[in-house]
Formats: sequence, C-alpha cells, structure tokens
Amino acid sequence: MRPWLIFIVIITCAIHAFGQQKGKPNRWHVTAAASLLNGNTKTGSAVIGKIGFDWKPKWTLGLGSGIDHYFFRSVPVFAEFQRFVGNDYKGLFVYGAAGLNVPWPTDDQRAYRQNWGWGGAAQESEFGKGLWSDLGIGYGFKNKKGHGMFVRAGHSVKTMEQRYTEQVWNGSSTVPAFREISYLFGRISIQAGIRF
Repeated sequence: MRPWLIFIVIITCAIHAFGQQKGKPNRWHVTAAASLLNGNTKTGSAVIGKIGFDWKPKWTLGLGSGIDHYFFRSVPVFAEFQRFVGNDYKGLFVYGAAGLNVPWPTDDQRAYRQNWGWGGAAQESEFGKGLWSDLGIGYGFKNKKGHGMFVRAGHSVKTMEQRYTEQVWNGSSTVPAFREISYLFGRISIQAGIRF
C-alpha cells in the first residue's frame, strides 16, 4: 500500500469517528501537529495526524500517521499514549509513540548513496521499512468543548535501510558491488499541535 494512501485512510477514519460523537461526551478527538527535528546529521520537519481516545481519567490512547522529512522522506504509522499529571486531559503530560517507518523517498533521495571510495555508476536505491518512535513530555491547553493546543519536546528515533548495486573498479576490471546501509537517526523533536 502506498504511504500517502495510509495517511489518507487514517485521517478519513479519524474524521468519521469524530463526526459520530454529536450529543455525546467528547471522548474521541483528532490532533494535527508540526514538528521540528534536529539531529546530528541535519535539521528536518514532520507533520503528524492522529485520532485519539480519552481513556480513564488521565490517559489518552491514539493511532496516527504523518510525513517525516528528516534525511529521507518517510511515513510513520504508530500507536501513542499520553499520561496527564492533572485532570481533564490538560496540563503537564508524558507521552510515548512507536510504530513502523515506511520509506517514501523522493527521486533525488533514491539517487543518493554514500561514497565508497572508487565508485562508478549506481542504480537507484531501494529502501526497506524500519521503526519509528518518539518519547517525551508536553503541556496541553484545553477549553470547555475539549478543543485546545499542545506543545511537547522529546527524543525521536527513525530507522530504515538503503540497498543498491554499483559498478566499482577493483584494480583490474569493473565489477558489480551490492551495498546495504542501515540508518539510525536520533533526533530532538519539538512539536506544536491542535486538538479538535
């Protein structure tokens, strides 16, 4: 399944579930957020959408997806929890999220490869799925209708694999060489979002 299709399905389900709650206590909610990601390799960004459920007095559980633009573009699909310190799902909270990281590289990123010394032309890279996680603390603001804003800061990890074959000179002839690179990106994540 294409990564953009996964994102659209999750957002559609979120909107449908949110629309079913007329006249009932607001236990379901939708959030949209933007993140600034800073790691030792570069700075990037991400946009995230999530459907959540207020469970018990201080817990929120959710499913989400988005587009992560750090180094290689990808689509995280994850489950998340939030545990609020105060009541009514506002104030200080801790959170954790984990799931799959589905690669969705641009054409330029498919052509990207590490330098391996005496290298020649290489085919476009193929990418393998990895893991995605985010863990940290935040603060939520909420009005009487359950809508509000939040900010949070944490540490995010994104993994993926890159594979390609290139022609290299071995001293006497050109031979094909298979390359496989495993990436582990650790980033500081600063996020701001809206809860509907």
